[in-house]
Amino acid sequence: MNKVKKPFYKKWWIWIIIIAIFFLFIEVIGSRSLSNSNVKSSTSKSSFEKAKQGSSYSEFTFKNNDFKTNHLTYKITAVKYFPSAGDQNKKTIVLEVDITNNTKKDINLLSDDNAYVYIHAYQKTSDTKEDLQPGTLALDDNANSPEQTREDVMDNDTVLPGKTVQGIIMFDTKESSNVFVTFENDDFKTIATKEYSIQ
Repeated sequence: MNKVKKPFYKKWWIWIIIIAIFFLFIEVIGSRSLSNSNVKSSTSKSSFEKAKQGSSYSEFTFKNNDFKTNHLTYKITAVKYFPSAGDQNKKTIVLEVDITNNTKKDINLLSDDNAYVYIHAYQKTSDTKEDLQPGTLALDDNANSPEQTREDVMDNDTVLPGKTVQGIIMFDTKESSNVFVTFENDDFKTIATKEYSIQ
């Protein structure tokens, strides 16, 4: 007589194997999750310790017209207004700055530590707050910029460790309302705001 074979899913040992694989899968997933939480916990602990010890964020300060980043100090020495190259009926606000390299390495002002990463400006119009773009000055009759020397420093110079150069930060205005210049840290949090009236 022929024995009738049971379907494979009705055999007891198949279910034991399936249950064992299920528990093994749960164990693997659980250990990965625990491992990730340990990594996160350790990361947040070292971030906290770093902040306590004085991370790069704590090196950003603004005091007495001196904006200090983790590499450079920008000392605002004068604020001027010139006609904008885009629209000569509008003004470009110009912050003349002394820039000091606080590190032990050479810093290129355009590629290594661009001021416009940390320094921004805006104006409040009657309805909105308008972000201002980096400025361009109108040229005189001889095709010269009134701040050409300082512009060249910002575009071309590398500041040696411990040395100071004269540079410029400019924003094209949108109207005649006051300009608000913000100074931010590595985390893009504003640490200071200066208000300037257009003259």
